[in-house]
Amino acid sequence: GNLSAFDTTGAFRGGTNGVNWGLVNTGDFQNMQANDYWSGLEYAPNSSHAWSFHTYVGFQNFVDQSGALYALAVRPGDVVAAVPEPESLALVLVGLVAAGVARRRRPL
Repeated sequence: GNLSAFDTTGAFRGGTNGVNWGLVNTGDFQNMQANDYWSGLEYAPNSSHAWSFHTYVGFQNFVDQSGALYALAVRPGDVVAAVPEPESLALVLVGLVAAGVARRRRPL
């Protein structure tokens, strides 16, 4: 639902950010910034540059890779999950139950 500041002919859509163009719909993404994001693709003619996408005006450009831009984790493995896996949680629960049973059976 987001439109770039310019249409496919290169004409400016007019208005201001959020009226006729801009980052107005972030969908499932939270904390989206109206700024440059890395695309992860190297710019072929110059390996010190990479492609980026500017969410404020909706254009793609190449920039020097030494710059600090935003990034999105969109594939599995891009971010280390802080939530334990179900198997690990099940093993912990089994261990706690076994320890509780062993403690109950032991005479005081």
